[in-house]
Amino acid sequence: MKVKVGGRELITMAQLLIPMGEEAELEFPISDRHLKVRVKFVEEEGAEPAYSITGEGEAAVLTLRNFNNPLPAASPSPVIFATWKETKVSLLWTGLSVSGFKHLTLAFYLEP
Repeated sequence: MKVKVGGRELITMAQLLIPMGEEAELEFPISDRHLKVRVKFVEEEGAEPAYSITGEGEAAVLTLRNFNNPLPAASPSPVIFATWKETKVSLLWTGLSVSGFKHLTLAFYLEP
């Protein structure tokens, strides 16, 4: 099956249930490479909830700060986080925190 959203081609999706205090790692093939993504959670007293995507070695790191609300949160639009040659990969995510565990849905796309 081939899925496109707004001209972006869906590479893969993942639904994760992550216990309190733990991180997640994903790895999937794209073009001639394997893309690695680490998901981590950081609690910062007094800071607003936020997210960032950074590089760390050969992996992209999605950091969710103060991600502890039972109401859903999401990235408002696709975020390009990996580029090589003519390939651009973006991410959309949504999730929530319930009883200490995190529920995330991640969608990875090839940008047109």
